[in-house]
Amino acid sequence: MPLAAGDEYTGDERRSSSSAGRALASRRWRHGLVQPEGQDKPARTLTIAQAALEVGISRKAMERRVERGSVKSVLRGGRRMVPRSELARVFGDPPPTVGDAAPHGDIRALPGGLEPLLADYRRLVYRDSERRQIEAHASSVELELHESRARVLELEAQLAELVAPRRKWWRR
Repeated sequence: MPLAAGDEYTGDERRSSSSAGRALASRRWRHGLVQPEGQDKPARTLTIAQAALEVGISRKAMERRVERGSVKSVLRGGRRMVPRSELARVFGDPPPTVGDAAPHGDIRALPGGLEPLLADYRRLVYRDSERRQIEAHASSVELELHESRARVLELEAQLAELVAPRRKWWRR
């Protein structure tokens, strides 16, 4: 049966565009992606799924952080909620949203400009070079440690031979 005007095909079902729009809006509101009518400011606490979406990690990763205690949470109405202040403490300030950038997505129009990003990039490059130097030094120290342990075992074997009571030549 062909679709009527105003209907859209979603999966195996047909819905009018108005009912599909209501269903999508309902799902988005239920998952906290939009605010209910009349609420201008965002909620102070988020569910684990909403918090994960907010900081850009998976729900399971957020659950693990809450279980470990690295992200503090509260229990409200039987639901585990994460305060926005806790997300800011652990993950830092939220990244700028799309509306914060220039209309055409120009990165130079971000708050603070391009300089903070360049400074962060230089800091990361420097720390990566330090990490590589430390890894190289650690591998050389591990090699020396292995050689020292082998030498200790050799010396202990020689000492055991020298200390062991010798049998007299006629009883050998």
